[in-house]
Amino acid sequence: MGAVGPRGLPEYTVTMVSKWGPWMGKNLLLGLIPVVLALVLFRGDRRRTPLWWIGAVAFLLFLPNAPYLLADYRWLYGPWINAWVQDRWRFVTVIPFWGLYFAAGFTAFVVSTRLAQLYVARAWSTRLGQLLVIVLCLLSAVGLYLGRADLNSWSVVTEPGNVADVLVEPPEPGSVGQMLLAFAGLLGGYAVTIGAVERMQQVRDRRRSRTASRTGSVAGSGG
Repeated sequence: MGAVGPRGLPEYTVTMVSKWGPWMGKNLLLGLIPVVLALVLFRGDRRRTPLWWIGAVAFLLFLPNAPYLLADYRWLYGPWINAWVQDRWRFVTVIPFWGLYFAAGFTAFVVSTRLAQLYVARAWSTRLGQLLVIVLCLLSAVGLYLGRADLNSWSVVTEPGNVADVLVEPPEPGSVGQMLLAFAGLLGGYAVTIGAVERMQQVRDRRRSRTASRTGSVAGSGG
């Protein structure tokens, strides 16, 4: 397909969605599994039964699927270059299409991790909840590394030998650097996101408090 121009964007969008949509949809579903598990496991003060612990292990195994969507940036190179070389109008579709995909994966990771952190903070302590965040970011970074080795969440059950071989074999320096970068990116991104959300909540609470105070003052003066 050559230059599309503004009039050709709908057709190009349909073509791109038909090409990438099924594959991206499958990855999105896998990325949403830890969110569903977190909503079930970490809601309120759930009792930690044997079934709960099985679900917690499943949560740990599936959590890397959410940030793994960010690793799909390598597939963006082709559409990005085509848009730049052939027709820059394609950026109108390429950027939001892939941007929403990446945002969905990162949001799923943040929501899942946050629910787990708050649950642990309620059940044990705030400090332990903060430590859990670090552990989950580290496990997710390792999960990204295993994913690049063509392993997935259920490989622990279906291919335990292959998983053990990959973990026992010393990684290359470049792989170690990638894992550390992924860990730092996930932890930093999580901290920035949660910090921004908490600041927004504080601003909203202050506005509500001022509105309530003004309403009370007007009611008092009217009485």
